[in-house]
Amino acid sequence: MSYGLCIKNNYAYVTTNTSLFILDIQNPEKLTKVSELVIGSPIFGLSVLNNYAFLAASDKGLVIADILNPSDPNVIGEYDSGGTMADVEVDNNYCYTMTYENGIESRRAHWLRTSPRFLRATSDEVAELVNSVFRCLRRGASNSGFKNI
Repeated sequence: MSYGLCIKNNYAYVTTNTSLFILDIQNPEKLTKVSELVIGSPIFGLSVLNNYAFLAASDKGLVIADILNPSDPNVIGEYDSGGTMADVEVDNNYCYTMTYENGIESRRAHWLRTSPRFLRATSDEVAELVNSVFRCLRRGASNSGFKNI
């Protein structure tokens, strides 16, 4: 079963019960599978920005994948949201996520507009930096209905 679809630069990114599939769509008459990244959990939503795919991977939370080389994508970070991640959207300086338990949350992510250098770090370094950024942003809740964490 397919859950999400995003088209960017001659590629289709499709999410399923367990994986992110990357398809070459240069020839719409003949779609070609380029790769599959197994996450092991249903991926209900995705957003693609630059060379990164942000995956709403249900019980795994937010999974970030490096897709610079579409034939060899790899997971470079995960963020446990404390709920079942249902969707994600990246826009400007914010990463918006939605969980079934907590609703919509926004996270200021200044690194999205520039080259996210920290994403080239090890998985442990990425997780620590992401968690540090999110901890710094927990200082207040807005009145807009979004929960800033």
